[in-house]
Amino acid sequence: MFFLISVLVSLFLFPLHAEEPDLPAQDLVLLDVPQELVVNNRILAFVEGKSITVWDVMKSMDFFIHQQNPQAFASSPARFQFYTMYWKQFLWELIDRELMLSDAKRMKVTVSDADVREEILHRFGPNTMHVCDTMDMPYKEVKQAIHDEMIVQRMLWIRVHSKALASIGPQAMANAYETYCKEHPANLKWIYQVLSIRSPEEMASEALAQRMFALLHQEKTNPQELVRQIQEEHSNARVQLSAEYQVEDRELSQMHKEVLQTLHAGEYSRPILQKSRGKDEKVHRIFFLKERIQTSLPSFEEMAEKVYVNLLQERYAKEKAQYIARLRERHSFDQKQLLFPENFQPFSLRDSH
Repeated sequence: MFFLISVLVSLFLFPLHAEEPDLPAQDLVLLDVPQELVVNNRILAFVEGKSITVWDVMKSMDFFIHQQNPQAFASSPARFQFYTMYWKQFLWELIDRELMLSDAKRMKVTVSDADVREEILHRFGPNTMHVCDTMDMPYKEVKQAIHDEMIVQRMLWIRVHSKALASIGPQAMANAYETYCKEHPANLKWIYQVLSIRSPEEMASEALAQRMFALLHQEKTNPQELVRQIQEEHSNARVQLSAEYQVEDRELSQMHKEVLQTLHAGEYSRPILQKSRGKDEKVHRIFFLKERIQTSLPSFEEMAEKVYVNLLQERYAKEKAQYIARLRERHSFDQKQLLFPENFQPFSLRDSH
């Protein structure tokens, strides 16, 4: 079962796009504003004798938006928002796709027309032509786009997925589990509140604190009600109940820890005279320990699947980065081959009226 899960993860966890946009297409803001999208079309790059234009990049983004959130496709402002943020990322994906297609051609990696038609049916259902009309893309272009995606997926399996899978053995799993344990050590969490009593007279403050402790400890008085009662009876005293603290043991102040570690859950401490950190004044404090939670390290068996998935993601990202770097180096393609100025803006909006 574990092996089956790992294979499914390797096949479906990683999308074709190297990095999904930080702003998913389904989160695009749909604005009902009559604006027209203006495209400043030009050639952005030449890859393997093929030109990549602004239109090509836009079609790739449209394809992505339509699959993620078809409603956003009808909104020019929403598409403009997405285009502006991610066009360069999609451009590099198109460049890398052409390089991978060239690698596939060299290796004679192919997909059949039947497989492409099946994938189109799976993605768009029986309304493929309607989808093509919506995206303003001929069926032939959609078919070619799906064909190229499937070729790239097969190349990623050959060059990336298979290597990532093969690199994960028992020792790699053990090392990854050890790293996880170091990064997520067993810990203690303290959940508590603090009742603070301040009065101009130290003796009066101590007497008031002792009275409140007795009411809390013996009478089980509700602390919030007690604060209101004491504040009404002693207008010159300042009584305050803190919010609930939830503090990891390593972050807990030594002053608070010395008190809390003497208590059991549900207990109040006796009044303790302390010096306020914010002001140079003495304050009596009563600590209430609500809960003390001890976390333990999960066993290797409990963590195996999560460790495997995380390790596979890490190895996949590394192998893919190396594969793309080799392709770009082999074809001598880098930032210098891009054919547009640094401040180039391919998209803009203008009022429809």
